[in-house]
Amino acid sequence: MMTFSFEFGSFLLAQMIGLTAENITVFIVYGLVPSMILNCLWMLVFQFIFEKIYL
Repeated sequence: MMTFSFEFGSFLLAQMIGLTAENITVFIVYGLVPSMILNCLWMLVFQFIFEKIYL
């Protein structure tokens, strides 16, 4: 969730200052979706280890 918030906030800031002319749909497809997929894979792979450490 922190990664999503940081990426989306950075995109909005870049839009406001005029550093990018990228469309929001392009940002979602090429920026957010890959990071969300990698985060899900990370959690699936390491969920057992995290449960042992933190529970």
